[in-house]
Amino acid sequence: MQLTKSIEMKKVKNLIRKGIFFIIVGLLSQVPLFGIKGLLGMTMLSIAYVSGYEFVLMYFVAMGLSFNVPLVILSVGIYVLLELTNLLHLLKSFLVPIVVSLLIGIYVNLMYFDFSIAGISESLLILLSQYMLQTINLELTNFFVHTHARKVTKREYTLLLSLLIVALMNVVPYNANLVLTLVYAIILYSAYSLSLTSASYLGLFSLFLFIFMQLGSVYDLVTMMFPMIVFNVYKPKNKFIFAFLFILSNAWIPFLSIETLKIQAIKIGIATLIFLIVPAIKNSALEARLSTSAQLENDRGKMKRKVLEFSELFNKITSSFQIETTPT
Repeated sequence: MQLTKSIEMKKVKNLIRKGIFFIIVGLLSQVPLFGIKGLLGMTMLSIAYVSGYEFVLMYFVAMGLSFNVPLVILSVGIYVLLELTNLLHLLKSFLVPIVVSLLIGIYVNLMYFDFSIAGISESLLILLSQYMLQTINLELTNFFVHTHARKVTKREYTLLLSLLIVALMNVVPYNANLVLTLVYAIILYSAYSLSLTSASYLGLFSLFLFIFMQLGSVYDLVTMMFPMIVFNVYKPKNKFIFAFLFILSNAWIPFLSIETLKIQAIKIGIATLIFLIVPAIKNSALEARLSTSAQLENDRGKMKRKVLEFSELFNKITSSFQIETTPT
C-alpha cells in the first residue's frame, strides 16, 4: 500500500513539475527583451534539450504561444544541430548553452541589427545575456527531472523566484507599480525564508532586468538593496520584527517629494503586507510531510536490519549443532 502511494506521489510530482516548466516557458516567451518578443523564452532551450524529449515538446508548444514564427524556426534549427552534433559524439554538456547562445546572437544580429558598432555591441550583449541565463537555468535540471525524495535546494528556490520575477514583466504594460511591489515582496520573502545571499542575488537580478526593461527609478533600486545591509547586520527570527526592519530601512522616504512619497509608501506597505500574509514554511518540515518516498526508504532500512539480525541469529543456532571432532 505504501509503495503504491509512493508511486502515485511520484507521478503527481512529475506532472506538476512538467506543468511548471510549460508555464514558465509560456510566460517568458511573452516578455520582450530589447524589443524582441520570445528571446527570454529561448533561455529555457538548453534545459529542455538536457531534460529529454517531453520537455522539448513542451518547450516548442509553449514557444508557439508567442506567435513568433522566426524564433520557433530558429529553435527547431538549433535543436536539430544539437542532435546531429550529439550523434557524431562531438557534443558535451557545457557546449549546449554556448552553441545555443552563439546561434541566437548571430540570428539577432542578422535579422534585427546591422554590422555597425552599435548593432554589434547590442548583439554581443544579447549573446552574453543569453549565455548567462542559459547556464543559470541549467542548474534547475535536477528540479524538473528528479521526482524522487530529495530536498529542493535554496539555490533552486532562488532560481525559480528569479524566473517568477521575469514572468511578472508581462504585467508591466498594465501596471508597473504592481510589478515593483511584488518584486519587493519576493525579495523580502527570500531574505527571510531562504538566505540573504538569495535575496541579494534576486535584488541584483531584478536591478539588471529593470535596466533592460527601463522600469523603476533610483528610489526603487535603493528600496530593494538597502534593506539587505540592515538584515546583514541583524536578521531576526520573528517575522513581524523582520517586516518592521524592512519598513525602518526605508525611513528615508519622507525626504522625497510629495508625489513620490505617496506612491513609494504605498508600494512598501503593500509589499510588507504580502510578506506577512504569505506563510513562511520551513523546507525541512515541508519535505518531511510530503516525502512518502523517504518514509518508504526508512521502512526498507528497518526491514533490512531485522533480516540481518535474523540471519546472524540463524548462523549462531546452526553453528551450535555442529560436532567438533577431537584428534585421537
